[in-house]
Amino acid sequence: MDLSIDVKKKLEDGIKIFFYLFPFSFFLESFFFNLYFSIFIILGFILFYLNKTKIVFERSDLILLIFFLVFFLISIINLEKIGNLNLIKSFFLIRFFLFFIIIKNLFYQKILSINLLSRSFTISIITVSLDIIFQHVTGKNIFGFEPFDGRYNSFFEHEAIAGSYIQKFVPIVLFYFFSEKKNYFFIFIFLFLTGLSTILTLDRMPTIIYFLFLFLLIFFLNKKFFISFFFFLFLTGLSTILTLDRMPTIIYFLFLFLLIFFLNKKFFISFFLFIICFYVLIIFYNPVKNRYSALHKMINDSSQEIFFKKESNKVDLDNNSLKKKILFDHYLNIYYSVFLSQKNYFLGSGHKSFNINCFDVKNFTNNLLITCSTHPHNIYLEVFSSTGLFGFFIFIFFLLTLFTSLIKNFDQNKNYSIFIIVMILELIPFRSYGSIFTSINGTYFWFLISLCNIRFYKYKLK
Repeated sequence: MDLSIDVKKKLEDGIKIFFYLFPFSFFLESFFFNLYFSIFIILGFILFYLNKTKIVFERSDLILLIFFLVFFLISIINLEKIGNLNLIKSFFLIRFFLFFIIIKNLFYQKILSINLLSRSFTISIITVSLDIIFQHVTGKNIFGFEPFDGRYNSFFEHEAIAGSYIQKFVPIVLFYFFSEKKNYFFIFIFLFLTGLSTILTLDRMPTIIYFLFLFLLIFFLNKKFFISFFFFLFLTGLSTILTLDRMPTIIYFLFLFLLIFFLNKKFFISFFLFIICFYVLIIFYNPVKNRYSALHKMINDSSQEIFFKKESNKVDLDNNSLKKKILFDHYLNIYYSVFLSQKNYFLGSGHKSFNINCFDVKNFTNNLLITCSTHPHNIYLEVFSSTGLFGFFIFIFFLLTLFTSLIKNFDQNKNYSIFIIVMILELIPFRSYGSIFTSINGTYFWFLISLCNIRFYKYKLK
């Protein structure tokens, strides 16, 4: 009996170590990361079995399980198209569901602590942030990795995900800071350092999302103001702009500027300094200037051109209908996702079918202008192209169920505004996004979603 208790205790300690080192596991090569991820899941279920734990299984969990089972069945239907290897990969996507369940139940059993996880993320994020700055100053990071493909990737070397790593996990740290009522000066330094390093990665989307996160945080920390005046301010601001009277428009935005400042001075200062820092870098620091000047040029050029030229409303497979007009490959992927899903719009084409279908069209049309990516770079279009409308609506139903639960949590713990903001920003319909069914990006997404599903207010943070 004593031996059994000792084994359980060691197993529990092992799971804690694995989990609290999880922020650093993202620095590993893909094989070792997958091994780390798999061991954690196996250890979690072994512990549940030994403790005879009654696993908490809610409606959102059931919907997510159904989604992954449907995903696998659709891949079976499209076996001839996607091949045996992708079918096997679609089966192992169930690991994200198991990961989702294990994390929630380990927190419910009070085995894990958001406090310790946040401390671990604080160390890892600060380490990555300082390393990115070091990489800019010396041309190499502390391990000798040079910038790759115009990006400063720190420990991720050839993967341009350093900006995403910082942007996605800063909210977890802030949730802990708010819950523990940490000194604002430390929070300010943390936000300034992470904001600066996110800009310096030269990853544009994470920088934009980081900016939006700070902006929304200001409003959510003043819920009454946000709910009562948002639509009023939007309508009056829009109408003021449409009058084409310049001075009233300038005065109106100056009024909003001061209003936000006096409602929440602390976070307004962080938000304002982030903007100032961004503009200073974009004016005086060439790597940042060149990165965002290219974006501005693409936006300006695209506004003067048509994305795709078609002879009629009917989609066909000739070269004109797929001719590339601009440099925005992500938005070309959006078009291809809709175009390639027309034959299987209800059930989709199975796991990793986007790339296969794209090359089929490219070879059929002999159009060298078509560029084929491995996935659509958009969450919703990836789900739609793989599982069709059937899987897509299950996925949306899961997200809505989760978001509804999160709103209820907000009534119990106001710090949940941070997770509400995370859900909003991660699920913006038209933003570019890495595949949520691959190792690193998939774990980013499902890890954040699993944390949003946990009701931390039910027990004291350790």
